[in-house]
Amino acid sequence: MGNKIIVRMIERRADANSAIKWESPYIEVVDAMGQPVLEYSFMCSVIGEAIGVKYLRAVMADIESVEASAEKKIEEATEGWVFTLSSIGVHFEGEYGQGSGGDVSLSQFKLAVQTFLQFLGTPGRKPIEVNFPER
Repeated sequence: MGNKIIVRMIERRADANSAIKWESPYIEVVDAMGQPVLEYSFMCSVIGEAIGVKYLRAVMADIESVEASAEKKIEEATEGWVFTLSSIGVHFEGEYGQGSGGDVSLSQFKLAVQTFLQFLGTPGRKPIEVNFPER
């Protein structure tokens, strides 16, 4: 049994006042034991925290453009992240000290974005689990 992408709602709390809480979508890649796989943490941060739904759709169009070889390389920026899409893969650069790296294949990134979009479009937002391929 390999890795899986899990998308679900989680409860978040404000740093300044833990009484303030809300639910937010959350994406992570876990191993067969259910433990987070750290090598995918940059990808999950970019998708789950830095990209809105409208922007995710635009990123999907960019992924498809790279897949069709219409563009060899596309650089995107979000709140706190810059990432580069190419046929070789996706590379992430944090703008606020998060670091860089976390490279994934273009197909892995596409699957993660598609899964997150599917979750956001599902009534009731029930958790989704999808097998996540090795690079």
